[in-house]
Amino acid sequence: MAERGATFKALDRKWLELTTPIGRGILAFLSSLAEDERARILARANGGRPAAKKRGVKFGPKPKLAVHQAREAARMVREDGKGLREVAHHYQLAIQPLCEPWGVRRPKNDLLRQNDCLKG
Repeated sequence: MAERGATFKALDRKWLELTTPIGRGILAFLSSLAEDERARILARANGGRPAAKKRGVKFGPKPKLAVHQAREAARMVREDGKGLREVAHHYQLAIQPLCEPWGVRRPKNDLLRQNDCLKG
């Protein structure tokens, strides 16, 4: 931006004049502090993840259905012959959360076969 002649001038803070060598020095100093803080945050976060995994913390979004509900949904489709839409409506969900525990992605053309889903 400076190459094109753009500058920053704080009207209420005279010491923050970035067109002077002192102002550019202050900006460089604050930038280095921010960069150092960011590195420290990343180090703490990256160091804490393995420890959390060892403690059994699960990452990511929580499942929409409890284990017993997922089993019941699978039974409703397989044994009772209910459709995925009906089961999803019963649990007040979209169809996709019924398939996610088994790693099945819903195709864009909406032709999801019931055997592809709820295998477990």
